[in-house]
Amino acid sequence: MTLRILPALAFVFMLAGCGSAAIQLVNGPQTPAAQGQVKTDVGDNGNLKLEIEVKHLAPPANVSAGAKVYAVWIQTKDGAAQNVGALRVDDDLTGHLETTTPQHNFALFITTEEDPAALAPKGARVLSATVAK
Repeated sequence: MTLRILPALAFVFMLAGCGSAAIQLVNGPQTPAAQGQVKTDVGDNGNLKLEIEVKHLAPPANVSAGAKVYAVWIQTKDGAAQNVGALRVDDDLTGHLETTTPQHNFALFITTEEDPAALAPKGARVLSATVAK
């Protein structure tokens, strides 16, 4: 009887490892009402898919003077921050971004920026999390 249960349990654990996991984003002092999460999933090619959702996030200009967009950054322990996309907030103060990265262990953070293609973070850090997949 026990031998029949082991393969079933192994299958359940395998399925659990394949699904996406939600990681809560921590808000910064300039955006106390902001909430967000990032869901991760490993794609067929080994890259990590990121689905970032935020709510209660004020327009960027309300957080930092001159800011036009929120930029999403990833930073490994040994590397500079890399801009992986612009997160636009709608009239309902919600935003969504889907992107991919070959990295699997990194800090993820969102900043206010004047330029969606910024090469280095300069604005206020509004949400952040550590991703390890």
